[in-house]
Amino acid sequence: MFDINHAEFIRNAREAYKRIGSISCPDFGAERIYFNSKGFDHLIFKNREYRSKREQIDRIRLIPEAVRMLTSCTRFSGYRSYAVDTKIGLPSPRVIHHLWSFTREDDKRKVTMVIRQIGNGSKHFLSVMSKTKTP
Repeated sequence: MFDINHAEFIRNAREAYKRIGSISCPDFGAERIYFNSKGFDHLIFKNREYRSKREQIDRIRLIPEAVRMLTSCTRFSGYRSYAVDTKIGLPSPRVIHHLWSFTREDDKRKVTMVIRQIGNGSKHFLSVMSKTKTP
């Protein structure tokens, strides 16, 4: 699926992403938001299938914007939660997944970033995407 240039792009992006580590977010009382493998993998995959090369590149190039949004935002734009079964069988313990979205708009595009927390764990970057505005 990948050519050498794309594979190298992903490898370099993954290394740069790892160097981010974590960022203090004012919207969560300066709580650290971690940039772990779950977030980077979500930029590459959707439902365990590879995203298109173009979508991978577009999302990865938005990582610096996500970092800026986290350090400068003061209010998240959306929140939702859902329960996930952690074991097969009954009764099955459920873990709540929390998702917060942050949005930044300009004249040309709308950028949305998602932060996730699984149960009482640490909050981590999950995804970033953009949508071009139509005139």
